Amino acid sequence: MGMQREPGFGIVNADRAVQNLHMGSQAVSDIILNRTYAEVCKGGSVSLEFAVLPAEAGRSADTAVYSSSDESVASVDQYGMITGTGKGTAVITVSCGGKTAECTVKVLPAEVTNFSKRPYTKSGYLEEDDQTAVVKENDWAEWESFTDVYQTKIKSKEKLKIDLTMYGIGSIPYLQITKKDGTVVAGRICRQSGSIKDMAMSYTAPEAGTYRIMVLNKPYSGTGNQSIKYKLTVNSEIRDLPDVSIKKPVSGKKAVTVRWAKLSKAKQKKISKIQIQYSTSAAFTSGTNKTVYARNTASSKKISGLRSDKYYYIRIRGYKKSSGVKHYSKWSETKKVRTK
Repeated sequence: MGMQREPGFGIVNADRAVQNLHMGSQAVSDIILNRTYAEVCKGGSVSLEFAVLPAEAGRSADTAVYSSSDESVASVDQYGMITGTGKGTAVITVSCGGKTAECTVKVLPAEVTNFSKRPYTKSGYLEEDDQTAVVKENDWAEWESFTDVYQTKIKSKEKLKIDLTMYGIGSIPYLQITKKDGTVVAGRICRQSGSIKDMAMSYTAPEAGTYRIMVLNKPYSGTGNQSIKYKLTVNSEIRDLPDVSIKKPVSGKKAVTVRWAKLSKAKQKKISKIQIQYSTSAAFTSGTNKTVYARNTASSKKISGLRSDKYYYIRIRGYKKSSGVKHYSKWSETKKVRTK
């Protein structure tokens, strides 16, 4: 059996099938493993499954036994689930019917960055000595990548909004979201050319839990391994947070009065404040935006100190802070107004 390279941190999610073997009258002549080599990061898992030859040796009371040569590097449970516990290399042995088979496991260092508050912004570098993983793109191709991992708890129906900017020629950025157990729930690749690549993705959690955001980079073929700088921004909104309906703003002298439909008492209980964003850019380009807040009981807000005879673009949304995490409803439509 040839050597197999397996996905690393947070990629593998094999079923934990119990490998109870009942051997019959025929003796086991060989044990066949589903892999003889695997790479995981510390805290990551990969399953080890086996079959025996001949097939007729399958009816007796014996049970397969898994063992690790170094449990400080990799442990294995009774079902064959291997977990990386420390950097290094260990050998996992399957013993059955007097026969043995081995799988070599290399455990890479893993650094998981935990965060809770949103928005969360982090700048970092993907480098040659980072943890590695094998990523499946659209279930048809696999490629190895350098990986940084961020972990956060999210609520049911919370929508994560993730933006990634990667700087450097010779890179293919990839965002992937997994559950803590490694189940991949979302992913997106960016194939923009040039030295700066921007991408965005969103994911709405069907259930509450701990999720991991993986920032990956595949170097272009022939460019070699290199340090790639990136900037990650994570925000979120609760899907059932009520929307706020904006009305036509009223122009004033170097000022604008923003108006909206007053929230009902039921909606006021779900929204802490009204967030108002205004900009001189219709696209709300970074660096042109300013944000103010209004009470959830209000229906208008005057913004002063603006430039005279200038067009401004305004949008609003609901805001709520819960357990240190900021949540937002969807943005309203954008209104355009000209100051006096």
